[in-house]
Amino acid sequence: MTVDRTGRFWRSIDRRAMELPRCGACGRFHFYPRPVCPECWSDDLDWRPVSGRGTVWSYTVVRFAHGAHEGWKTRVPYVVALIELEEGVRMMGNVVDCPVEAVRSGMAVELDYREYEDGLIPVFVPAG
Repeated sequence: MTVDRTGRFWRSIDRRAMELPRCGACGRFHFYPRPVCPECWSDDLDWRPVSGRGTVWSYTVVRFAHGAHEGWKTRVPYVVALIELEEGVRMMGNVVDCPVEAVRSGMAVELDYREYEDGLIPVFVPAG
């Protein structure tokens, strides 16, 4: 039996309203979607919208794109960051609409969405 653990996440992205799993027992959000809470192991999970506000925890600047996908090769340099959402979840994402030299750990960012060849993806922009 196949279990779709990420479908709801991607459907929320398609609606431009990111939702993440939240534990009913301990109240914590988590990412990536899993069948149990990684904090308390409860399976009492539901999906809730997140604010989209966060900070850059850490980041790297990609100056040479690897792999066969040509789309990312045309975007170098670009920033891949570990973002800590105000809900306490950390997730990877690109920081866009900002010179790569201006990105810093602790920088306030907000969720946005961009259409690429592969479809709509969540990205982060400097908080305004």
